Amino acid sequence: MFRLVPNIPHLRCTFHLGKDGIASFEIPYRLLDIRTMRWLIVSLCYTTWTICWAQSSYRPLPLVDAEWVESHRWLQPGSVSSPYEWHECNDRILLIGSVVWNEQVYSRLKLIRHCSVQPIGGTFDTAAYFSYTVVDEDFMYYREDTMLKMSYAVSPSGDQQEYLLFDMNMAIGPYPYTIFNPDLFEEPELFVVAMDSVALNDGWHRRWRIADGPDHPPFTDLIEGIGLTTGWNPANGILAAPFEWSDALHCHTRNAALVFQSEGFFCTLANDVPERGFRDQWTVWPMPATDQIELKGPADDIARFRVIDVHGRTVLEGPWKSEQLDCSQWSHGVHVLELSSRSGKPPIRLKVIKQ
Repeated sequence: MFRLVPNIPHLRCTFHLGKDGIASFEIPYRLLDIRTMRWLIVSLCYTTWTICWAQSSYRPLPLVDAEWVESHRWLQPGSVSSPYEWHECNDRILLIGSVVWNEQVYSRLKLIRHCSVQPIGGTFDTAAYFSYTVVDEDFMYYREDTMLKMSYAVSPSGDQQEYLLFDMNMAIGPYPYTIFNPDLFEEPELFVVAMDSVALNDGWHRRWRIADGPDHPPFTDLIEGIGLTTGWNPANGILAAPFEWSDALHCHTRNAALVFQSEGFFCTLANDVPERGFRDQWTVWPMPATDQIELKGPADDIARFRVIDVHGRTVLEGPWKSEQLDCSQWSHGVHVLELSSRSGKPPIRLKVIKQ
């Protein structure tokens, strides 16, 4: 806080910034009129708030045991039979340790992406619906300078150059170029249009609200210690999304505890994305499904199945008897089909989209 102490013939202004931070200065009182006093009080309020906000406890990005769950959707050109394809992808981004890159120690992020693709337009068979899984063990590396409150990132599969990741010293004004919006394209300039703090499950985090113009409403937020609410893998960088694409961070966990959950989204096991390996030997057809799905894979070791909706509720379960499953009574949307092993292996989870 600060305190104005009239002390004729001077005005003494004393700042109290925490336990030990005290500063004061004096202004000749006879030089101040009412308008100047008002301006001075407002300026001191803003300056004190800015200093205190900047000096508050800093929340760095995690170093171990963290996960982000996000979704990305976009429209892209297709084939001759279907001129466009609509991709819907669910991503898990895992912090899996550290790596040395160019003599710097970085945190290492792993991407697990599962996508379903719907052809749009033209003439095509229902078999044209398909899904795919991408696993990138070296999706991104990042490091953070906690003293400067700035972080940097490298894309090993990209140009392998280090870019600014986040700047936690920003004020209202232009947003800097980063790895998500490098100065390589003619993209709309971004602006920080507001700053505040948001209460999450582990306490308060500072937040910067970002728009594609100084007078536009924010379309994404940068949250201290978490990242952008458009996620780590946006379809087209940091851009306000029209109908052709959308990007959203849904969940963030740290040390197996839920820290962030987007509004209207339930962070449950239904958000899981299958890993490669034994799970990749399974396919679900058609995708999306209407009345029945057919599964193909090594079924000898499967004992039971369970169907889970996006709210984590069990829709259907029972012993494994057939590679065909009736889904006509399921609600529309994404479901998880969980297959339990006879030999005690971890359950296999497959995404099923009900049309």
